[in-house]
Amino acid sequence: MAVPTIDEAIDAYLENADFEASASITKARAFQTAIKQLLILQPKMQADQNSSLGMNSQELLALLERANAYIGAASASDSVKYLSFRHARR
Repeated sequence: MAVPTIDEAIDAYLENADFEASASITKARAFQTAIKQLLILQPKMQADQNSSLGMNSQELLALLERANAYIGAASASDSVKYLSFRHARR
C-alpha cells in the first residue's frame, strides 16, 4: 500500500465527512482512515519567516471518536436478531 500524501488525506477527509448525512458506514470508515492519516502526516506546527500554521489535533480526535461512535451504533443496529417462540410455555 502506497503512503498517501497530505493532499490525498485531506481529499479523503472532505469527501467522506458527510458519512452521517449519507448514512454510510463505508464513508465513516474512510473518514476514520483519513483522520488517522492526517494525524500522522501533518505536523503539529509549521512555521516559516512570516507565517505559521497549526493543526488542532484535539478536534480531529473528537471527530474520530464521533466516527467510531457512529460505526458502533450502526453496526449494532444492523445486526439481525431472531426470536423463537416455539419453546415458550404458558
